[in-house]
Amino acid sequence: MQKFSTKNFVLLGICLMLGSTSLRAQLVPHLSLLSQWNRHAGPYGYNSLWGWSGNGHEYAILGSLDSIYFFDVTDPTKPKLCDARAGRNNDSKNREFKTYKHYCYAVGDAFPSSLQIFDLNYLPDSVHKVYDNDTLSTAAHNLWFDHDRLYLAWNKKNYTKNGVPIDQVFPMTVVSVANPEVPVFMANLKSPYIVINGQKKLLFDYVHDMFVRNDTAYCSCGEGGLYIFNYKNPNNPVLLQAITDYENFTVYNHSNYLSDDGNYLVFADETPGIKVKLFDVSALKDTTDHDPALNVKCLFGSHSDEGSTAHNPFIKGNLIFTSYYQDGVVVWDRTDPNNVKEIASYDTYPQNDNVAVTNGKYSGLLGCWNVYPFFSSGTIIASDMANGLFVLKMDSVSAINGKYISDNELNIKIMQNPFHDNILMRADAQQPEDITISIHDMLGREWYSSRYHCAQGESMISIPSAGIDANLLLLTVSSPSGTYSRKLVKE
Repeated sequence: MQKFSTKNFVLLGICLMLGSTSLRAQLVPHLSLLSQWNRHAGPYGYNSLWGWSGNGHEYAILGSLDSIYFFDVTDPTKPKLCDARAGRNNDSKNREFKTYKHYCYAVGDAFPSSLQIFDLNYLPDSVHKVYDNDTLSTAAHNLWFDHDRLYLAWNKKNYTKNGVPIDQVFPMTVVSVANPEVPVFMANLKSPYIVINGQKKLLFDYVHDMFVRNDTAYCSCGEGGLYIFNYKNPNNPVLLQAITDYENFTVYNHSNYLSDDGNYLVFADETPGIKVKLFDVSALKDTTDHDPALNVKCLFGSHSDEGSTAHNPFIKGNLIFTSYYQDGVVVWDRTDPNNVKEIASYDTYPQNDNVAVTNGKYSGLLGCWNVYPFFSSGTIIASDMANGLFVLKMDSVSAINGKYISDNELNIKIMQNPFHDNILMRADAQQPEDITISIHDMLGREWYSSRYHCAQGESMISIPSAGIDANLLLLTVSSPSGTYSRKLVKE
């Protein structure tokens, strides 16, 4: 199977950057590799990751079979390993992390594990473990925070009572973290059920992953589908909606994420060849009806015909970032919810070109586990099961404001690139308009920003570059009619 390699994207970017022909103002973002860290051999050396910003730095948290790694990625080209802490189990293929205030909470899905809490306030020097206990959880599959509550998915408790070993499995457990270093049990979720021929049938056995905001829990329940609960009272959650009969649902509802406005929910079914879904859930905000009209807006996928598998999707602004096992990090534009388009990707697992493809189909769930796109700098981090930590950048305006915009009104031409002194730019406007010109480096630092007025027709603009101490730059022109972005090289 042939995939368009990242090297081709880089070469394409260089060709566009050095070309001298006039360009229509069309933003075409690409994902570029800034750095990588890999210390383990084998296809299952790593698992999930998360990010945290604090004390003016950005940090990546990466899981491996036996440990949790904490990196300073403030300079994305030179990730610095600050600390590593062992998990309770030294052979856990699934670790998950989320941050709350200046703490990282970690769980593992292999017995015997525990709930661990690390104080991140001492970074970049080190992290301090402040809690490591299996009273609330002997193993859990995932976790999420909403206000001062911690939600543990597929939570297990394994203990001995009067000499008898007892195993308990809860679909989901809610814990108070009002005191972040002393978590306190609140409630366990019991699966709703229906009665068939006098027999109770549970709607689902467990919650595999969840997203919770303002006491509404969106629970991906594997083979059971997706269930949405009102969790204002954790001892009596109210089922608002069950999404179990939707197009392209076959086996496993894996994970989901809600847009900032609460109108759209994206979720992935962890099944080869099954597409990602974008659902309109806006009806949940304005009704007490337990069966509001929710509907799928769009199905989209990467190499779905070849059996690729989506893992974890996230929404940032108009973009959807997805960790796609075999295809790495894939970015989509959801500006039109009825027509979600792939706009950028980076393959973290090129091994599948030779090893994991049989008879034209992908084989196995190997490759990119998770992606974290929420750093304010625009840095994107991802974890690959075989290849470790990836630090990426989207070399477009998307890396700065989280939006993908194309424009057909402005015609921009950079007169000299690479440049030595001032930047000379020609703007051809169809009507008079004010524009904002800004210049950032690849770390997201702003070196220049100013407003200009463009008359109708051609305008020549000279942009001063004195004091800019960076070689590779991103020039962005914003106007009411759109946005133009272009890489520049300062010699």
